[in-house]
Amino acid sequence: MKKTTILVSVLAVAGLFFATGCSKEDFGSRMFSKMDNNGDSFVDKKEYIEVSTKRFEKVDDNDDNKVTSKEAFENRFAKKMPEIAKSLFAKYDTNKDGVVEKSEMLQVSEKSFIKTDSNSDGKLTKDEMKVYRQNEMFDKMDVNSDNAISREEFQNFKSPFAK
Repeated sequence: MKKTTILVSVLAVAGLFFATGCSKEDFGSRMFSKMDNNGDSFVDKKEYIEVSTKRFEKVDDNDDNKVTSKEAFENRFAKKMPEIAKSLFAKYDTNKDGVVEKSEMLQVSEKSFIKTDSNSDGKLTKDEMKVYRQNEMFDKMDVNSDNAISREEFQNFKSPFAK
């Protein structure tokens, strides 16, 4: 909880929550709405995996169920936010062979869903997704993993919301 509170305060003060003119809350709500396909105000595992699969298929240019580093880094998102693209590619390339296979993506997505589902009810709320993303961003900022964000770590962080 302390980690989340510190992160929210630091990022809010720094103004890093604005992307293309919308607030963090608006951005988060849009993302949640895109994932909540049936409009029940929850994202179940099926919806979560469907979104992950669609994103994977969009990047898999030759439809071989594999995303090479070339495919991963030659899209609009990767060009706009290369550090995040590299981080995501490394996260999904679980066997570190330089290729993300669909099975790796599904495995990581399922683990991510389970980790985000803090009350283990099989569905995600906006609040669960918000807390998970805040903790995830805190961990990315906390380069030396000392559970604190130093001035240097803060200044060196490249936010996905920075222009």
